[in-house]
Amino acid sequence: VVIPLTGVEIYKDGTNVTGNTMQLVKGNSFTLKASPVPADTTDDKTVTWESSDPTSVSVNDDGVVTALKESTEPVTITAKIGNKTAEIKVTPKEIHIESIILNKNYMKLDAKGLTAPEKEQLKVTYVPENATDAKQIKTWSTSDSTVATVSADGTVTAVAAGTANITAVTENGKTVSCEVVVEKHIDSIELTAAKTTIKRKETVDLTTVINPEDATVDKTLEYSVDNADILDISKLETEGKVTGLKEGTATVTVTA
Repeated sequence: VVIPLTGVEIYKDGTNVTGNTMQLVKGNSFTLKASPVPADTTDDKTVTWESSDPTSVSVNDDGVVTALKESTEPVTITAKIGNKTAEIKVTPKEIHIESIILNKNYMKLDAKGLTAPEKEQLKVTYVPENATDAKQIKTWSTSDSTVATVSADGTVTAVAAGTANITAVTENGKTVSCEVVVEKHIDSIELTAAKTTIKRKETVDLTTVINPEDATVDKTLEYSVDNADILDISKLETEGKVTGLKEGTATVTVTA
């Protein structure tokens, strides 16, 4: 008994989608199944698949459909059994990057550091997370390379005291910036006394020098004396003077 083939139907996840139009995000896939009509036809049931635009939407021999790039026009996926065909249309779309976020929008670095200028890498987050655009930064730039530089991987390196803006730009023109303040820290403090031996009730100058002079960090100093009965330092911070009170030895300490 011969049961001739009369048609073809396309199924996705068990649902008949013949003639439907569906969307598919770039990089994603789904699998189609083609069934002969009637199912018990005695004709050849071999299925072949074809895409009207394989550069936008591909389909392999197993019916796996993959979106490759965005297209304004739907792509036709055709299933053929014998001389019968069925079609669905797939519109491939992309999810574009709407904005980018840096892990920091403000950063402080040391122009000298302990052994070398400080550096820190900026990290980028793309919004939305499922964007199909290339998740990469096209350019990193600095507003002032004499203050801070930035490498292709977003690593910021301090150069000299000052402020600079580091800006990242994506392939589709989204931008974000981080303000970088480069500081120069205090290396040392010097205390220079007019005399190291003084008489009771004698007042002498005690000069404080910060190295380097152009340090940009907080230069607030704290003064202390280990024996306040011997030496009065109440005027040291405001006038740079100390006064002997009675015989003995006292040590003055300044801290930044």
